[in-house]
Amino acid sequence: MKKISFTMSYRRSDSKRTPATVIEKWALERGLEFPKDFVDFFVEFGGAVLEEEVGYGFVDESGRRRDFAFIIGFLHFDPEVTESSVDFEYRLRCTEHWDQPLLVPFADTDANTFAVLDFRKSRHAPAVYNADFFDYSDTDPDRPNMTWLADSFTGFLELLEPYDSYLARKGEAKY
Repeated sequence: MKKISFTMSYRRSDSKRTPATVIEKWALERGLEFPKDFVDFFVEFGGAVLEEEVGYGFVDESGRRRDFAFIIGFLHFDPEVTESSVDFEYRLRCTEHWDQPLLVPFADTDANTFAVLDFRKSRHAPAVYNADFFDYSDTDPDRPNMTWLADSFTGFLELLEPYDSYLARKGEAKY
């Protein structure tokens, strides 16, 4: 699925469209640099609840469970609105609860997980992971349970699909 095909139903928490400069400044204040495709997407779709039910398939970190995560909505960068914001979820999940300041949540799912940019290997070219902030990693209890999704934000957008499409390819997800 390409980002051009997204249809937005509404913006979460009455958030407003945010200019690229605000999004880029947020990252720079944390020593990060968002990829251009991420910034462009969030200028358009920050805070979006999509008309279509889309998500992504993943296998949990242990490799034992296959699941599908419906995206509830994309977080936003509107500095006037706290609820459903990247800043709120980042502080709560990545700096207050976990010491993971190089993870940036940007979408939450019905599977109680978040899609996150992972800047641990590169401050300029983050990979995308599914992070379960409610579950410790088996291999590293100092971080959440995480599953790699894509090497880039564009790669993440390309793996998004409707649940029916996922079912046709993979069969019923194992819960």
